[in-house]
Amino acid sequence: MGLQSSDLILVERGNTLYKQTFSGRANIESSDLLLVERNNTLYKCTYSNWSSANNSDLILVERGGTLYKETKEGWVIATGGDPAATNIDIHSSNYSPTWTPVYPSSTGDITDNWKVLSMKINVTNSGVSSSGNLYIGLNATAGTTYFSDFHIAAIQVLQENLTSYRGDSTFSNGYDWNFGRGGAGGNDQSDDDYGYKHWETTTTQITNQNNDPWDYSYTAVGAGGTGRTWGVGHSTATDYVGADGGIYQPTDHSGGGGSILSASGNISQTGSNIEYLYAETSSPTAAGDFIWLKSPDITIHNNDTIRIAYNGGNGQNSTSGLSGSQTLYVRFGS
Repeated sequence: MGLQSSDLILVERGNTLYKQTFSGRANIESSDLLLVERNNTLYKCTYSNWSSANNSDLILVERGGTLYKETKEGWVIATGGDPAATNIDIHSSNYSPTWTPVYPSSTGDITDNWKVLSMKINVTNSGVSSSGNLYIGLNATAGTTYFSDFHIAAIQVLQENLTSYRGDSTFSNGYDWNFGRGGAGGNDQSDDDYGYKHWETTTTQITNQNNDPWDYSYTAVGAGGTGRTWGVGHSTATDYVGADGGIYQPTDHSGGGGSILSASGNISQTGSNIEYLYAETSSPTAAGDFIWLKSPDITIHNNDTIRIAYNGGNGQNSTSGLSGSQTLYVRFGS
């Protein structure tokens, strides 16, 4: 049938069952258990041993409320031939992860905890690392255009051990950016490597989400984003859209080597005056327009993990609001 990013996989952790999207499989821990069928017999397989399962072994998958069985071989094909079946290729084409939208029941900015999107990635087919830029794109597909706004509080790149940041001489404290460091965060963004100083946005109309993001021109993100750009803001006061505040605090999620974002998310907001980045999709943005966010020059290794803290209302409901599928895109290159 062919696995899709939004397909759900049944996983057991600590005697508790949960569902994990295929695109979020980097969140599955090595000791987690998968229910596998071989020759009509069921057995449990640790995720660390899944790569050694027979190609004909079957797992149970849910798509659109319907269950089906997928082979181990189908899993490997869906991951581009990676036998470990955990890494996401973000260098060959624009990759679209599945994320969880929020449709608030009341108007105004939401104060919900921030979620985290975690992706274990590959950035090259030759060697172990690659230098370039991380691109995050938004496809404004909501039925009501401004409901397409998307909000990011922090972005991190972790080494394979998930306890250390990747970094370089410019970012010696690690690739750990918190976009609430400016404003009420008290850090001058003209001289702060771990806020939004080095991040850039497209400004022109883009209608093809498959084009390489480095084909476009970029300008520095700024306060109060205009249509078709990523900008900086907080408590945007727009009904059904926006987060009240970000997650910056000097002793925890601070950026520049602060606390590592938990893959499970659930990170509390730290104040309505704490900034975050957001894609502004009000006029002149049109449905289907695409907006790219560009990182500074960095070096990432295969098996590194990217974590993105995201939040904010995504519209009034799933019909008029932003979907969590085929709307967010990630790419690495230059």
